[in-house]
Amino acid sequence: MFVHRWGEKRDHGYSLTEFNAIKKKSDETVAEFVKRFNKLYNSLPAEIKPPPAGAKITFAGAFE
Repeated sequence: MFVHRWGEKRDHGYSLTEFNAIKKKSDETVAEFVKRFNKLYNSLPAEIKPPPAGAKITFAGAFE
């Protein structure tokens, strides 16, 4: 478990679900999204972090 920026305790499964569901916001620049995506990806523990190829698929799917 870790403490989210709002102080909530969340388990790693929730973090992985959040990562897999990430979407670029309509008012967000690509650079802002990349920063948010990388921050979330890098916060995942190694034992549940998707491999780079999986992260690329998630990244590509975040644009609508």
